[in-house]
Amino acid sequence: MPGPRVHRSADFLRWRFFENPHWNYDVAANDDAYIVTRRTTLKGHDTLAIADLAWRDVRAARALVRDAVARAHDLRCRFAAAFVSLAHPAFPLLLRRGFLPGPHWFKLLVRPGTAARERWRVMWADTDHL
Repeated sequence: MPGPRVHRSADFLRWRFFENPHWNYDVAANDDAYIVTRRTTLKGHDTLAIADLAWRDVRAARALVRDAVARAHDLRCRFAAAFVSLAHPAFPLLLRRGFLPGPHWFKLLVRPGTAARERWRVMWADTDHL
């Protein structure tokens, strides 16, 4: 499975996950993947949210997701959650790790760019919603 293309600059990733004035994120990485998580409350439940996930080797990403789920358990979080579009390559990976699609659908308002026909690959890192 090919890794997702990340259209975010290094400056954005640094600000979003390491210098963000509002939220503290945990970043775990290996040579071939990274995962970004944040403990939060969703619908009144203590949750470990996966904000971002990218990889060159899907096996490395699977290991990071497995570790994040174990961490959620160790933290006694009620849930581990991810916001991911159907087109994102992480969608089937998360399904195989036991994540279930939720009942909510989100409508995104966008202004088409040069890749308007391409299906959007969105995670929480692409929004200000989490």
